[in-house]
Amino acid sequence: MRHQFSYFEQTKKQIAQIIGRPATDDLIYNAIYSFTIGGNDYMNNYLASAINTKNMYTPQQYQDLLINSFKSQIKTGYYLGILKFINSNIGPIGCAPSVSEEVNASKRNNYAVGFNAALKPMLERFTDPVSTACCGVGKYISIDGACRTISRLCPDRAKSVFWDAFHPTKKMNKICNNQFLFGGLHAISPINVKKLLAV
Repeated sequence: MRHQFSYFEQTKKQIAQIIGRPATDDLIYNAIYSFTIGGNDYMNNYLASAINTKNMYTPQQYQDLLINSFKSQIKTGYYLGILKFINSNIGPIGCAPSVSEEVNASKRNNYAVGFNAALKPMLERFTDPVSTACCGVGKYISIDGACRTISRLCPDRAKSVFWDAFHPTKKMNKICNNQFLFGGLHAISPINVKKLLAV
């Protein structure tokens, strides 16, 4: 996928030469991208008899390798401006014609089941509002700093920790204030503000 990202970066530069950088950024940030990963890694690598990968990794180790690799690739995509994407699960690879007549081919579907189960929570981490701002532009909707007229707004600021690249949202401020006033030692030490006022 690193080659595809390289092509993507080159294409961005070509588009920018035609429509300009601001319009290109807007195009890239608002586009929806599609990733399909995992199927070929099993079919043409781990399950391929001519390749030694299966002897190098247990099924769990290979699954972890793919998930971690994809996680790293998604981060690279974020850096390049890929903010919205869809991803396909691996299909029932044990039913593919290339392996369906082999012994225990149906058991190979367990590889897909395991990969898909690990894929979902990993992808959900990239929708975590902790790492994104509600108002801004660019990577994580925050590269341009303070909220301005050209910024994009999140649909629900109450679900975000940060309003812009620097400032927390009203809801986050309220949570922090409650901890300052009433929180235990896990939040404020040696005593909270309420106890301090009572001294």
